[in-house]
Amino acid sequence: MVENYDGVPVLLHADDYGETHNTSEEMLELMKGGYLDGFSILTNMREHDRHLRMLLNAIPGMPSLPLINVHVNLVEGRMLSEATADDPQVTDAPCTRWDWMSLCRVSFHLPAHDKHGERMKYRETHDRLVAEIRAQLHRGWEDVRLIQEAAGEAGVPYEPQHLRIDSHQHAHMIPIVRRALEQVIRDEEFEVDYVRNSHELLMPFIRHASCRNLIGTVKNRILALFAPGMEKFIKSLGHTPSYLCGVMMSGHMDAVRLMTVLPDILRKCRQKGYGLEINIHPAMMLETEVTEEIPMESARGFYMSSDRHMEALTVRTIKAAMRDQFDSEANGDEAGEERA
Repeated sequence: MVENYDGVPVLLHADDYGETHNTSEEMLELMKGGYLDGFSILTNMREHDRHLRMLLNAIPGMPSLPLINVHVNLVEGRMLSEATADDPQVTDAPCTRWDWMSLCRVSFHLPAHDKHGERMKYRETHDRLVAEIRAQLHRGWEDVRLIQEAAGEAGVPYEPQHLRIDSHQHAHMIPIVRRALEQVIRDEEFEVDYVRNSHELLMPFIRHASCRNLIGTVKNRILALFAPGMEKFIKSLGHTPSYLCGVMMSGHMDAVRLMTVLPDILRKCRQKGYGLEINIHPAMMLETEVTEEIPMESARGFYMSSDRHMEALTVRTIKAAMRDQFDSEANGDEAGEERA
């Protein structure tokens, strides 16, 4: 549930529920503690149904149900659009054929090849993306309905919602993917509450040298190039965009550095009238859970990093700071009032 922090609607959000069993277990513990405002669910992993059952069974132990984003996954996992009708767990569906760079190259009509070595043509790739995004959003929306129904039956508070959309590795920001997403939403007449704009402010990190790194800066700048197109799309849906925090320090979101840059970010959000999504990956994948669905280089360098537990601590720390503000306001303290 989105709440104001320092005068800005702030969503404390975790990605990748349903990636693996351990990832899902650790995220559920945060939900049971009431530490998350939202989370993203993957729909195209082999054990999707198992992880969905885990979530449904855990709902009665939650103080409230977080908002749920469908985590469109085009670079890992399986192709739902190529699964057979009698394969509900997509165990026989092929793994995804794209990577981030090939999708980026084909967006600008540059030579690109998929993971099978096949030349990627713009129109053909766009049509395949439309089919896959459609399949994932339909399954995701069914998940959301089942999860909210379970919360209602258990008497667990939740905020009724329509589709909320983000993506694995922010791939929906890539122009060809964004256009495919736009077409799916238009053709299927989906009601959409939220689409993530992976636009992270740079200046707060420039001001604080300890909070930036080279790889994060490159990712930040590439996504910033794609942000105007996504912002225009979000506004066309009748929504106000939010800024994102979680690219520059992705994989290393420690609470000290986050709290260092947060005042500057919140100040800019107030000036623009935007909200803020703090995007964290607080759950770890185990080495025994590595399959062909996720490349080992990604798993070892990111998903299996012990920094996932540090990010789980960051979630708890930030949520505690937000609760302290609310407690102060309830007691008549002016500390939570908007700062100039």
